[in-house]
Amino acid sequence: MKKVTDYAKKYRDMGYTCAESTLLAANEAWDLGLKEEDTHVMAGFGGGFHAGSVCGAVSGAIAALSIKYFGINGHQSPLLALKCRLLFEAVNERLGTCTCRGLAPIYRNLKENCTPTVWEVTRILDEIEELDLSAVPVSIDYDARFVPEGKPSQKELFARCQPQIDAFKARSAKIAEEKKAAGLWPREQDSEYDAFFVPKK
Repeated sequence: MKKVTDYAKKYRDMGYTCAESTLLAANEAWDLGLKEEDTHVMAGFGGGFHAGSVCGAVSGAIAALSIKYFGINGHQSPLLALKCRLLFEAVNERLGTCTCRGLAPIYRNLKENCTPTVWEVTRILDEIEELDLSAVPVSIDYDARFVPEGKPSQKELFARCQPQIDAFKARSAKIAEEKKAAGLWPREQDSEYDAFFVPKK
């Protein structure tokens, strides 16, 4: 299986943002069939919407998952929902936060810019892709927020893969503990960067 991490640095080196690079890397690894111009939709997601909010690499990863695992719509795509949830939770636990403002002081540097963050997020994305979650359907014929009588809830659908989910979460917890022990986080946020991610002099 091709890995998204194998292509992420390639697109970062070409000058694409964290969000664009992650989606382009997933497109190449997973053969999503996107044209380069299709990924322009991610331009505004870089730098946490250019405001330090949700990391662009996370947004790019969610976009890639959405394309690959779209069912009928977002609320009728339980496998997509599970993978998005695992990604979001793992980034928060392993990296300490999902925000660009929080990640920049830890992972960004003048030589590589945000490439280390993109690599960390795409590695998590690759790990999720390797999980056997096939027991969760790609689509269902009802809105998961309003479960009809006699139909399984989203939580019940996810429970079909509980051993795999638990093992993945345990790995995330272990990695988080290793990072804490190494002193990578928690640390004071924005200690090295101003509100626009320019290194403080």
